[in-house]
Amino acid sequence: MKVDVNKFLKPCSCGRKHEIIVDDIIIESGAVSRLPEILARDAYKNFQNIVMICDENTYEAAGKTVERLVPRNHINNCTTIF
Repeated sequence: MKVDVNKFLKPCSCGRKHEIIVDDIIIESGAVSRLPEILARDAYKNFQNIVMICDENTYEAAGKTVERLVPRNHINNCTTIF
């Protein structure tokens, strides 16, 4: 599947412009466990919403762990499974 990220740069029906920022791509055993460390960086302190988009297999393999690791006290996360 190919996702056109330019679609996400257009004004949303909510009236806001949403951004996709990729600072790191981490490919290693246990990479998901580094998510809290990454989200604690100054670069992400103003971001309050995370959207995780995944299929059912990916959700079972890592998505549940991501939901557990994301600090809910300051980030409202959303999971979309397709």
